[in-house]
Amino acid sequence: MPTITLKRKRLLGLVGKPIDNEELSYAISMIGTDLEEINNENIIVEVSPNRPDMLSEEGFARALRYFLELEDEIKQYKVNHEDTYYAEINKKALKPRPYIAGAIVKNVKDFDEEAFESIINLQEKLHVTHGRKRKVASIGVHDLRKIEFPLKYTCVDENFKFTPLGWEREGSVKEILREHEKGKEYGHLLNEGIYPVWIDNKGDVLALPPIINGCVTAISPETRNFFIDVTGTNERVVNEILNIVVTHLVELGGEVYSFRVGNSEYPDLSYKRKKVNLDYVNSLLGLNLNMNYIEELLLKMGLGFEKIDNKNFYALVPPYRTDILHPIDIVEDIGIAYGYDKFEPELPNIFTIASLSDETKFEDILRDTFIGMGAIEVLSYHLSNEKILHENMGIKNKTCIKVIHPMNEEYNALRDSIIPLLLEFLSKNKRYEYKQFIFEIGNVFYKKDGDAKEEKHLAWACADTKASYEDAKAIVDALMRELGLTYKVEEEKCPFYIEGRCAKIIINDKEIGHFGEIHPQIIRNFDLEVPIIGGEMDVRGLQEEIKK
Repeated sequence: MPTITLKRKRLLGLVGKPIDNEELSYAISMIGTDLEEINNENIIVEVSPNRPDMLSEEGFARALRYFLELEDEIKQYKVNHEDTYYAEINKKALKPRPYIAGAIVKNVKDFDEEAFESIINLQEKLHVTHGRKRKVASIGVHDLRKIEFPLKYTCVDENFKFTPLGWEREGSVKEILREHEKGKEYGHLLNEGIYPVWIDNKGDVLALPPIINGCVTAISPETRNFFIDVTGTNERVVNEILNIVVTHLVELGGEVYSFRVGNSEYPDLSYKRKKVNLDYVNSLLGLNLNMNYIEELLLKMGLGFEKIDNKNFYALVPPYRTDILHPIDIVEDIGIAYGYDKFEPELPNIFTIASLSDETKFEDILRDTFIGMGAIEVLSYHLSNEKILHENMGIKNKTCIKVIHPMNEEYNALRDSIIPLLLEFLSKNKRYEYKQFIFEIGNVFYKKDGDAKEEKHLAWACADTKASYEDAKAIVDALMRELGLTYKVEEEKCPFYIEGRCAKIIINDKEIGHFGEIHPQIIRNFDLEVPIIGGEMDVRGLQEEIKK
C-alpha cells in the first residue's frame, strides 16, 4: 500500500477543527487506513490502493471531515461551461494513448508553497498507483494563464524540439527519451514511434505524454488558474484520475470549467447511483439498521442517500470515489462508518477441530519435492490477458474465460494455464543470474462444452543456458519417483514446445500433463534469450492415481 506523509498542522487546518492525537489516531484507524506514526509535525499513514482520493492532505482531510461528522450534507460539484476551452485532435496521436480528457480550475484561493508541494506529490502518487507507473494514465498540471486556446493534441517526429521540465535548454524528442530522467524511465511507453504532444495556439508545448511536461506552462506556488490533462490507455481510469485532481483543487476553493475534446466535455463530476437492498446490508453485517441510520452512516463516508421504497435505496457515489463498483462496496462503507470496533464477537455454536485436507497435504508433498530439487515457488495472479496466455504462447484455440467489464486490460481474462505466467515472471527477472528454476501450484479456469471448468495445476519452468529435454524429463522422473508412480511418455504436438522435444505424461492410459523445451519463438515473445524447459500437470489427476 502507498505510504504518505501528511503535515499535521496543514491537515487539521483543512479539517477545520483542532483534534488531539488520541481522537485523530482513532479516526484514522477506523476510516480504513493504517496509521504508522503520528507526532506534532507529521502523520504517516498507509492508504489502501482502492482509495487514491486520499493520497493528499486535501483528500484525506475531506474524508476525515465526513467521518467526524463535520459535514451535514454531501458536496455538489458545479462545472461551468465555456466554449473557449477545447482541443483539436490528430487521430494518429491517439494510437499510443487513445483516451484523453482535461479540465479547467480557476480562482484557487488557498494555493501556497504547501499546496504546491501537495499537488505535485498527489500527481506522482497517482502515476505510480492508479496510473500503473503511467502505463494506464498520466497527468499534466499546467498554469492556465500561460496557455492560449484552442489546444492541439497532435504527434511529432523524434527531431521535434522543446524545453522539458528540469532542463534549461531545448532538446529533441529523441534526446529527451534518451537523456532526460523521465525519458529514460518512461520512454518504453512510446515504443511505437508515435510521439503525442499537447501544443497551444502560440505553438508552446504543454507536454509530451506520458513522459514530461514542457517548462513553459509549469505551475508554481503563485499559480491560481489551472489546466489539467490526463491521457491513457483506459478510459475509466483517465476520467477517475481527472476527477481526483480536479476535486483536490476544489477543496482549495477552485471553480471548475469544462474542457471539450471532440464531441465530449470533461470533467463529469456528477454523483453515480448504486441501488442497494436494506436486507442485503443487514444480513451481511448482522445488524438491524433502519433507513434513517443508513443515511447517517453513508454521509460519514461522504456518500449521499436517496430512498426508493421501504426496502431499497440509492447510495450516491461522489466523482472522486473510484473503489465503489458493487453494492458490497456500499456495505463495506456502512460497516466502516458504523465502526468495526462496535461489532459484538460471537462464538460459533458448533465445535470443530481444524486439520489439513488431503488435497493440501498432497500439494505440500509436491511443493517439498520441487523445493528439494532447488526450485523457488512463485505466486501469480489468476487474472491475466489473452496476449500473455495465448498470443505470446502461439495458441490459436483460445479456451480462457474473459472478464466482461475489466477494470484494466492487463487483467481481462482468467488464466487457463500457468506456464505463460511463469515465462512472464522470468522475463521480469532477466537481470538476475541463471539458472532460474521456478514452480507454482494454483487454479486454472477454462471453457469446455459451453461450461466453465476449474482445475488445480502444478507448473514449472527452468531457464538455463544448458537446459534441454533430457533435463526436463529428469525433473518429471524425480517427481514421479517421489510420488511412487510409474509413467510413460507419448509424442506431444504443442505450439509452445519445440517439435520432437516435448511429450505427454501418461499414467494408466490417462494424460496427466506435458513437458518439454520451450520453442525459441515463444522465448523471444517474452523477451527472453536463454533456453527454457517447462511443464504442467493436473494435480487432482496425480492425486487420484496415487489413491488407486
